[in-house]
Amino acid sequence: MNTHTASLRVKEKMDSSRMIDLYQDKDHLHHMIQEIQKMDLRVKKTNEKSHRWLGWLQAMVVEHSEMTLEMMKDINKGS
Repeated sequence: MNTHTASLRVKEKMDSSRMIDLYQDKDHLHHMIQEIQKMDLRVKKTNEKSHRWLGWLQAMVVEHSEMTLEMMKDINKGS
């Protein structure tokens, strides 16, 4: 799985969904996506961190929107 691609797909879904107002948390999710994009995935430690961040990001989107865990899994498979 490419976390760069997956995080951008999550952002597209998040921005197009009727996500419950997360106040500052939504800004934080966008910041996390930007940071994932900057990570050097060739470095094992950074690659592992990007996977943890993506998982947390996807959990927040599932919790606060109409999106499901299955939809997030599909994003991961497609990246």
